[in-house]
Amino acid sequence: MPTSHLATLFQERMQAHPDRELVVHGARRMSYAEVERQAGGLAASLAGLGIGAGDKVAVDLPNWPEWIVALLAGARLGATVVPVDPALSFHELKYQLRHSEARAVVTPEVWNGTDYLELYEELLPDLPDLHHVITVGPEDVWTDDRFVQFEELVRTAEGRTAVRPSAVRPSAADADEPLALLYTSGTMGKPKGVLLSHRNLVETARLSAEALELRDGDRALAAVPFFHVFGVSTVVGTICAGGTLVLQERFEAGGALELLEQERVTVCHGVPTMFQLLMRDRTFAGRDLTALRTGVVAGAPVSPDLVRKIRTWCNVEIAYGLTETGPTICMTRHGDPA
Repeated sequence: MPTSHLATLFQERMQAHPDRELVVHGARRMSYAEVERQAGGLAASLAGLGIGAGDKVAVDLPNWPEWIVALLAGARLGATVVPVDPALSFHELKYQLRHSEARAVVTPEVWNGTDYLELYEELLPDLPDLHHVITVGPEDVWTDDRFVQFEELVRTAEGRTAVRPSAVRPSAADADEPLALLYTSGTMGKPKGVLLSHRNLVETARLSAEALELRDGDRALAAVPFFHVFGVSTVVGTICAGGTLVLQERFEAGGALELLEQERVTVCHGVPTMFQLLMRDRTFAGRDLTALRTGVVAGAPVSPDLVRKIRTWCNVEIAYGLTETGPTICMTRHGDPA
């Protein structure tokens, strides 16, 4: 039986092809082995801070490599990762962090015009459970011992043995432990936290990958935000397939088309609006998208006309799901009518 625990699944894929790229983000290229090294270092340092099984670790990042490293470190520790939207307002962010009882958060120093160091300094007095703010960025951070740099945690843990690969042997029962706490959009009242196990997310992603006929070494565009269950499923599904994630930290059609062409992306996921914007972009007609083979369009109603247009350049499938189901319930198959 294939494993349903994310930490074990990643170890298997890393051992099968350690030098293959897992993450491409601008000029940064990280192999499976490099992500493993960083995730192991972060997990060891988090354990040293007292973070362990059942604790909540919020990830308040855009689609950056550190998001993937944090997810895998949390999986290794048995912690529950809480993805949050980095564009949340002050009060929305405070609600989700307080409701989740997050003990640590991984956040940018600065992103999209927001100084997150100042933001969290203001938030901390109202968040008694939040003990550690882990910052991603090049600056020296506050002398306050609650603030620590992501890179420092990874670097200082190198060589430790507390949470090395040989120590990660989750049992079959561990696959039913929580992996992620995801918040719904809150269209009817406050957002609701949905607790999903390793098995929920890994099995759904694996079955979706099989339905898409993903191949070992596929390259997937990861432009759907990772704080959404669609984005989480993109990450887990690509790992299931032993593929590469080409990250776009925030979707923009021209930049996405450039990534699709230059990185020879084979799998493109998105909501209907994303595909419409790609086709409307002035550079679309001149792009070489011949590497594209498949992908998922989901998250909103998809008309047959839109499917026909997309399938002239990428043979997408249509999926339906929701946060509570981790996410996919049903999906079309190759050859199904529009």
